[in-house]
Amino acid sequence: ARGAGYRTKEGVYSVFQKTKAAISTQFNNAPMPDALFFNNGAAVHYSQDFAVQGYSGSSHGCVNIRDRGRMDWLFNQVPVGTPVVVY
Repeated sequence: ARGAGYRTKEGVYSVFQKTKAAISTQFNNAPMPDALFFNNGAAVHYSQDFAVQGYSGSSHGCVNIRDRGRMDWLFNQVPVGTPVVVY
């Protein structure tokens, strides 16, 4: 299955880095706009792929957001240190 083995790891984390225009060097230089990193390379970020394909696509462990405007707003509101709970 597409994305098999790339589940977002459950746990309690915190945002440790914010990057406005991140690029995934691990996965084909995929853009990760408005990235809120919370677990190594995993981040909450806008995903054009998710916006187009929805749940028929997949992430590589990140939390993908399909609304660019809302993700931009969230990026501007969330400070480093904000808790992130994945369940």
